[in-house]
Amino acid sequence: MERTEPQVLHLVSHTHWDREWYMPLQGFRLRLVDLLDHLLQILDQDPEFLHFHLDSQTIVLDDYLEMRPEREADLRRHIAAGRIEVGPWYVLNDTFLTSGEATIHNLMLGSRMAAEFGRVGRIGYLPDQFGNIAQLPQIFVGFGLHDSVVGRGISMADVPLEFAWEAPDGSRVLVTMLHGWYNNAQRLADVPAQAVRQLEGAAAHLAAHSRTHQRLLMNGVDHLEPQENLSAVLAAVRPHLGGSELRHSSLAEYFAAVRAELGDAAVKEPPAQALGRPTLWRGELRQQPVRHFVLNGTLSARMYLKLANHRCQLDLERRAEPWLAVAEMCGAPADRGALWTAWRYLLQNHPHDSICGCSVDGVHRDMLPRFAHAAEIAAELARRSRVEVLGRVTVDVPPGQAAALAVFNSLGFVRDALLTVDVDLPREGHGERVRLRDVATGAEVPCLVEALGPAHRLAIGPIELPHPVAAHRFRLRFLARELPAVGYRAYIVERVGGQRFVYGRERPVQDEGLYTFSAQEGLGGGNRHLEVRLDRDGTFRLRPHGEPEREMRGLGLLVDDGEAGDEYLHEPPLRDRAVLGLAGNPHISMEEAGPDWLIWAVRGELRVPERLVAERQARGEATVDLPVTMRLILRRDARQLEIEVSLDNRALDHRVRILFPTGLRAEFSQAAGQFAVVSRATEIPPTGEAQGNHPAEQFVDLVDPRQDRGLGVLLDGTPEYAVLDGVDGQTLAVTLLRATDVVGDNAAFDRAPEAQCLGPLTVRLGLVPHRGDWRAARLHQEALALELAPDAQQFGLEPGFRRLAPAPLDPPARQDPSGPVGNRFAAPAPERTLPAAHSFLHLEGEAVLSAVRPAEDGRGLVVRVFNPATVETVVRLSLDRPLAEAEQLTMGEEPLAGLPLAPEGGVTLRLAPGRIATVRLVPAGSTRGGR
Repeated sequence: MERTEPQVLHLVSHTHWDREWYMPLQGFRLRLVDLLDHLLQILDQDPEFLHFHLDSQTIVLDDYLEMRPEREADLRRHIAAGRIEVGPWYVLNDTFLTSGEATIHNLMLGSRMAAEFGRVGRIGYLPDQFGNIAQLPQIFVGFGLHDSVVGRGISMADVPLEFAWEAPDGSRVLVTMLHGWYNNAQRLADVPAQAVRQLEGAAAHLAAHSRTHQRLLMNGVDHLEPQENLSAVLAAVRPHLGGSELRHSSLAEYFAAVRAELGDAAVKEPPAQALGRPTLWRGELRQQPVRHFVLNGTLSARMYLKLANHRCQLDLERRAEPWLAVAEMCGAPADRGALWTAWRYLLQNHPHDSICGCSVDGVHRDMLPRFAHAAEIAAELARRSRVEVLGRVTVDVPPGQAAALAVFNSLGFVRDALLTVDVDLPREGHGERVRLRDVATGAEVPCLVEALGPAHRLAIGPIELPHPVAAHRFRLRFLARELPAVGYRAYIVERVGGQRFVYGRERPVQDEGLYTFSAQEGLGGGNRHLEVRLDRDGTFRLRPHGEPEREMRGLGLLVDDGEAGDEYLHEPPLRDRAVLGLAGNPHISMEEAGPDWLIWAVRGELRVPERLVAERQARGEATVDLPVTMRLILRRDARQLEIEVSLDNRALDHRVRILFPTGLRAEFSQAAGQFAVVSRATEIPPTGEAQGNHPAEQFVDLVDPRQDRGLGVLLDGTPEYAVLDGVDGQTLAVTLLRATDVVGDNAAFDRAPEAQCLGPLTVRLGLVPHRGDWRAARLHQEALALELAPDAQQFGLEPGFRRLAPAPLDPPARQDPSGPVGNRFAAPAPERTLPAAHSFLHLEGEAVLSAVRPAEDGRGLVVRVFNPATVETVVRLSLDRPLAEAEQLTMGEEPLAGLPLAPEGGVTLRLAPGRIATVRLVPAGSTRGGR
């Protein structure tokens, strides 16, 4: 061995369990059943086999026990004894392609399941994720995890084997890198001399980069079963290892030994050098120079999965959870069981080989029903909760001639939103013209109305069969103004007799802040913040109002190039041929001039090569047209231009991006990520990071400080961007589609024709030109407003819910045969005490509201906020009612410390840069509830 000092060889038996990958779930699950059957047999027969690391996941328990329910007691016995380690993860998710809240829910569920089985693994295990987000150290510390194992995203050129990893808020964890991968002692040879050479070679490989005498040797790899003769092999090789000690160990024992040897130098000391490298790393782990190690092409593989996941996360995080919490605060029960069922379905799509889109077609086909199940449960939970809230709102609806409507905003700030809502009025009414009125102000709301004619609304209730309710249906498009934060605004839709359908308000659009350009000036228009002009080639120009020198041109250009790579990596063909822009003369029109908005449409075809030829090394001569529609939407008073791009993909082996030339020269891009805004150099490195493609969650921003100009591109589920350099400045490129049928570089893997992503695709984006930085432009708020439309709920025709009364039933009372029979099962109707416009939660300060959810233990609601800035901020949180108490929680919702209540109500938090805070707010008079 290279080092002569005594070494401790920690041999950790494990498997890395990809739930689905090169074959679908059920095939892998049968292999998992074999693995755990054999593991339990080994543990029962071999007391010297001390420990097996089950990949830190708990979903394997569900998958196994569904087929082997009779082995649950055996699993519990070995987990409680520490011989099998599970958790704290439910699944090993890709953290760049899932939200920060999803990662927290993943750890909450995994930790809870592992605790129920007797013991929770305490290692932040990251063996195979394709890079790791900057805030993971803070998330780990929030769950009491202070040690982490990392497989990808950083190399020995950057840090030694053991280093401290720091989150933006200063939280640190001790990391050991899987140098030599997680199979550096995969299966020890049966012949002792060969096994000794394996161990000595692996230890020497680690010793050259290690700060300690502890060596982590991983005995296992993907999907391999435990080595059944391991105890005998270890006993045979121990006498031949010189002064080195060989332990059948665990990750926890290994880290305890490393910390004991390093002392404060493990994480507490200031940055230092060891082996010529810094011992502290700050921020995300995506720096590995060998670019196939971060596999950045997974950011854009199977874009339909990324968009479906984004919608499901919004449905759970921004709809179901907030309104469940609000309804519970109002007195209704919160169905936590149903909520966690939806989260399980969604989290089952988050393993890196699943959400990354890098598996065979059967795997990703199985994901679509899970997304659908999660979305269906979330939608129904949110609807029921909104109905509970509406049952407490004091709005009188004139019978027969009107309907009530409420628009719910779950974001933490007041906002405007353009809505299209179908409203049903009773069939027996008269008159076919309707108008919309804001109940709180009494003012008529300008809107466009389409009379859809007679319709039937399906009424579903708990005591009678589903039945139709006859109605007249109207479609309303209007700008909902000043929607309260985490609140609602009520409207009345009322008939105005005597006329056939017309626009709800007949007046020109040119006044009150919206205007259009004449035909001579070119198609376009503006508001008091932005001016838009559309050019003949289908691109457009954008500038701040009244500042012609800041005009950006050629925006929205579509570019198509060849794709010779696979689901993991983008590779251009040797003989590529890029296609720039729509073919011929696209059709450009003003699609809609509403009273408070303007919508333009560009329609045309992207004419692209049909497929790759010459063994995927060149783009063929045959072409196919991809129909494209791009809509530009400008609202009154909006600081963003909304963009909707729809295309029908009919070609193979290609990539489509949309380009936004900025005219800027920025040294860094600023990209919103999970609880952070990450700064990345715009200079493309010579190797690594997949030719400069980067992940972003909500927006990416470029700022040229010399011009005091910036452009923010808002993202609604598309996670990949790049900064391209040009003569006239930098261009932001957002990937819309990447099509291939190659899974990876393993020739034995099946082809994946569904990864060609044929068919329709719609992507939404936004543009915000601004001065100052992303904070001054309020890009988080702009992005949240783009990605989350408010929810409209009609009063009256929505079915209610028949809840059981909380008190036990009394003995049957004698009834008067001539009178109605009382219903002692139904809970009493709630009091109508809420006004026509109302906010339940108030947030003051620059922090971003990340979560509002019912507390797991039923005491109050949990609010999570974070400060993405590099300066401290002060945040004040309050409810619409007095607080009984408030306390700070861990991310796993364990109590940390009480918070003082301000005299005027609410709590004040000082958030350091990058800090995530989780707070419990308990309203006065609330009781423990929930299911």
